[in-house]
Amino acid sequence: MMPSQWTVVATHAIEIDLAHESGLRLKQSYELLSKQVGGYDNLGFTKQDHKNYLRTKRQRDMEHGEAASLGRYFSRQPKKNPSYYFTTQLDCEELITNIFWADARMIIDYSHFGDVITFDTTYSTNRDARSLGVFLGLNHHRETVVFGGALLYNETIESFEWLFETFLEVMSEKKPITIFTDQDVAMSAAIKVVMSKTYHALCSWHMWQNAEKHLGHLLKNESQFNNDFLACIYEYDGEDEFLTAWNEMLDKYDVRENKWLIDLFKLNEKWAQAYVKRTFIARMKTTQLSESFNVDLKDCLRTDLNIVEFFTHFERVVNQKQDKELEAEYNSGHKFPRLKLKSSPMLIQVAIVYKPTLFDLFQIEVEEIVISAQLLFLHNYLFLHTVSA
Repeated sequence: MMPSQWTVVATHAIEIDLAHESGLRLKQSYELLSKQVGGYDNLGFTKQDHKNYLRTKRQRDMEHGEAASLGRYFSRQPKKNPSYYFTTQLDCEELITNIFWADARMIIDYSHFGDVITFDTTYSTNRDARSLGVFLGLNHHRETVVFGGALLYNETIESFEWLFETFLEVMSEKKPITIFTDQDVAMSAAIKVVMSKTYHALCSWHMWQNAEKHLGHLLKNESQFNNDFLACIYEYDGEDEFLTAWNEMLDKYDVRENKWLIDLFKLNEKWAQAYVKRTFIARMKTTQLSESFNVDLKDCLRTDLNIVEFFTHFERVVNQKQDKELEAEYNSGHKFPRLKLKSSPMLIQVAIVYKPTLFDLFQIEVEEIVISAQLLFLHNYLFLHTVSA
């Protein structure tokens, strides 16, 4: 325990770096190293030494400032991934305003699955509250796929225009059919300019987050309000049906004068099923997509991480998503889905063509049609039998 004998040797330094880049917390990393050598007393350094090593490494990474550290990080990427793309927007003083990046896999994925995307800027990367924007979508296994990322130092209309134009330039000018975002006014204005033919829809997850802020008293005290509000978003296919339900909800809970609901209704063509059904959304449940990725990004957005550490952790999350797709691809080629209608030649053929997740959705539709047909046949049979009797 003599301080003069404590030292982090090179082999342990490598393992500390790997554990940190893998997302392990200091306590977890220290315990793992101690188990590898048979106990804490065999390590040769304390937990405080472990912590000091990481702090020194952070300071070394950032010794030339954030901009220079970012430059070094991005300059290393093409060596690992030749098609890695990054660009920055500078302000009038030649300072970095915004950053966009995408690797080759993201660009390829967008070419296949970029018809419906979400863009989320509700994440903050560190204590400076710099916004992280992420372009997301769903692949053919219904798994989350990342199309690109952005660090936003300001969120003006001009900044979003630059970001969307850059994104489309990287993606060979392929514009999405539908894009889901939050209710940011500047972002909405930029989408109208850059992607005028793209249907702009509001992410239901962000709507719900805002509802908790503005309607918390109703959600807490009126248990049925939750169901009525969600029904207005998802359940009504007809415009008249939706408008009737919306007005009934306003009267039922006496919220006609609620400013947030008034403003939300002005945007109803961006979130109500009666209108959103007119565009292709790939059955995307933006609630699940945003919540899922929020959980995945949790470790990336710790306030104690510097900008270089953030990128390292973000890269790890993206790799995990890509590995998940590889696993799903392998399983789909080695497992034949269970058929509920075993005698159906159509289902047998579709089971070969479709990926398992999509096949399950298709099979549910077929099953519902078959059941409806059987009920109709039974109804007609009973009717004719009654008449003849």
